[in-house]
Amino acid sequence: MPNKSSKIISFPLSFFSIIFIIAILTGIFLRFYNLSWGAPYFFHADERNIANSVTQLSYPSQMNPHFFAYGTLPIYSIYFTGVLTNLIQNLLFNAGVNITSVSFEDSIIIGRSFSFILSILLVFLIYHIGERLGGKTSGMISATLASLSVGFIQYAHFATFEIWLSFFTLLLSYMLMNYLSTLKENYLLYSGGIMGILMAIKVSSLAFLPIAIFVILITSVRKDIKVKQKKIIILEKIFLRLLIFLSISVLIVYIVCPYFWLDSAGFLHSINYESSVGLGTLPVFYTQGFLGSIPITFQLTKVYPFILNPFVLITWLILLPLLIKELFKHKKTSLLILCGFLITAFFSQAFLYVKWVRYYIPTLAFIYVIMGYLLNLIISKKYFSRINIGSGIFIFLFTVSLIYSLAYFKSVLYNKDTRLSAAQWADKNISNNSPILSELYDMGIVPFNPYFSSITLFDFYALDTDPQAKHKLKVMLNSSDYLILPGQRVIEPRINNKKYFPTGSPFYQSLLSGTDNFKMVYKSSCDIFCKILYLGSPSFSYEQTANVFDRPEVYIFKNDKKENPRYQK
Repeated sequence: MPNKSSKIISFPLSFFSIIFIIAILTGIFLRFYNLSWGAPYFFHADERNIANSVTQLSYPSQMNPHFFAYGTLPIYSIYFTGVLTNLIQNLLFNAGVNITSVSFEDSIIIGRSFSFILSILLVFLIYHIGERLGGKTSGMISATLASLSVGFIQYAHFATFEIWLSFFTLLLSYMLMNYLSTLKENYLLYSGGIMGILMAIKVSSLAFLPIAIFVILITSVRKDIKVKQKKIIILEKIFLRLLIFLSISVLIVYIVCPYFWLDSAGFLHSINYESSVGLGTLPVFYTQGFLGSIPITFQLTKVYPFILNPFVLITWLILLPLLIKELFKHKKTSLLILCGFLITAFFSQAFLYVKWVRYYIPTLAFIYVIMGYLLNLIISKKYFSRINIGSGIFIFLFTVSLIYSLAYFKSVLYNKDTRLSAAQWADKNISNNSPILSELYDMGIVPFNPYFSSITLFDFYALDTDPQAKHKLKVMLNSSDYLILPGQRVIEPRINNKKYFPTGSPFYQSLLSGTDNFKMVYKSSCDIFCKILYLGSPSFSYEQTANVFDRPEVYIFKNDKKENPRYQK
């Protein structure tokens, strides 16, 4: 009779199934809820650029998007979906809508709908790959974490293309895994098509081309050696397969991104601009948050704690030695391919000057799949024979992921937009004709416009670059009753980088500390869910784009200068 103390403490598969179902249903709800956030202003800069690109299209006479920061496949997809929607409205409701014109608002909602749908499909693709890699439990763990991912939930609400990239990058890895394991040529064709789609979403997806070529080479050698082909024939077949793969990819890009060639001047100008910003050779106001940042350290402290949540990140880092051991010990080709994609997706961006949150969303799918595989190894008792701590780790990660996803829901999707709340507060507490000073480059001031007749905008980013800016600001402050900062993007770099901002840093230090003539009278509230989500500080805990588009902190300061006649009785 076996000793009771030697029994394995573990959870049955049905328990994982229940958690999996809860996570999937919760993830779908959170991805769909408030998909129209920010209406009618739609504050996200990239969304606005994409929507503006869609609105200028008119089939067939004008199909040049005049916007090449991304590829045009998603832009055309949004446009033609809008055209189809217009057609249905006219046929069913006699709406009299111009069929070939898609409005700005419709473009954003359709774009967000694509992100929402692809985000759900991505979770199920993660499950399928996780199941293939390590079994059902592995797939359920991976999909559970992905379904409750703050990063995926957030970007399911943006009409940007990060979810597109995440889905098709993972799909490309899956097709290459199938090609390597089955040696069937149809997977080569699928891979070529998906590679073309990725390049048609964003040209920087070319970074994954070396992995695809490497897999094709390895597969060709395995396949042809198996049938004892001569070396010259093997080389010919390798060349032919590479030619087929690249031809399919280029053909798709040529078809769906025709203005890469037809408007080559605009395309090259955009590429030069984007690469200059990425390399830091072109200083722009929206990259000042990266001054003095240390690659990898910055991502691990300012990006991944938000999009993964801190506990998943810590677990991932702890599991890395186990991953390395698995790679060297078992040399599992599917795991090698997934790691290759993860490393490429991360390091192709890691050392660029820009380190926005959105750049690392495509890495999440690979992290979740690999984590599911590693946790399943622990759960399956390959590494712990007495007490199955793997199950306990999974339950813990599920719980904290659920808490963080619900914190994002409460703080961002459920609560009223912080800019709208601040504008309504100002309407009740500030005279409508009071002179107000605000930022030039922040759209957050727009909701204040209907309430106030005298709002002056100033370029606060120029305080340390324009010799006259300090004097101009002093004049404007003296003539203003209130200073409204509708977002924290200009504040954080100056507070933390006095070296780079010798003028701006002391100004904001005194402003926030209350030693200036302007006293803070309003700041966006941050409840317990907000503090959990942003580690206590929305303004200073994370890279700014973690919340600057959908939940920025708004500050309002009142001019209390005694000699100001407005405050003298």
